[in-house]
Amino acid sequence: MLSVVDAYTRECLALEVDTGFASRRVTRVLDGIVAERGQPQAIRCDNGPELTSRHFLAWCVERQIELVYIQPGKPTQNAHVESFHGRLREECLAVSWFQNLFDARRKIAAWRIEYNEERPHSSLGYRTPKEFAAQAGSLYRAELGQEASNAGPLPQTPSPLKPEMEQIVFVVFLRERNQGAGQFKTAFPWPFRRLSGYSLVDSICRSFRKVGDLAHARYPAPRTER
Repeated sequence: MLSVVDAYTRECLALEVDTGFASRRVTRVLDGIVAERGQPQAIRCDNGPELTSRHFLAWCVERQIELVYIQPGKPTQNAHVESFHGRLREECLAVSWFQNLFDARRKIAAWRIEYNEERPHSSLGYRTPKEFAAQAGSLYRAELGQEASNAGPLPQTPSPLKPEMEQIVFVVFLRERNQGAGQFKTAFPWPFRRLSGYSLVDSICRSFRKVGDLAHARYPAPRTER
């Protein structure tokens, strides 16, 4: 079961039921959420194989979404999702009899609609997650419109990096046992220009150290002949 919960609105954005989930299935579900709700700044998740795969890491890097992994054995670091799973387990899974996979999908989808649209939450001012999300979205759009009307032309901020450091290319070498230690199968380049510091660089390095060897090369600016 794959569940996606908005930590701010407490809304369950996705609740997929299947016998297993590959990383491409996870990113397909997240692409649908991004197309409907917009792109998040960060995703907090556990250390499952589908969430630490090269495909999922590349998907987050391409969209510049920060990945926040909880520590193994500490589910309380993702408390909102654990609370949601507790309600799902007590109110739906433990009291329902599923004849097959399709029946499970139907009953769990009905419970998700009830959770989002009919059940008030005390932490949301006794409003449903759908009502709270709609109100928060209207307030956010109103604030954006007011800021756009009051703000003038945005000044161009200079890059904090030196010109020779403006282009950073990351290459991930995927080694296999049937190849030599000095050879590589595939390389994935991701160019980043005018990075505001090294926080993104450090997060990518920490992520890819788990799945392969990482080499990042900083190419100097091209020399001009006199």
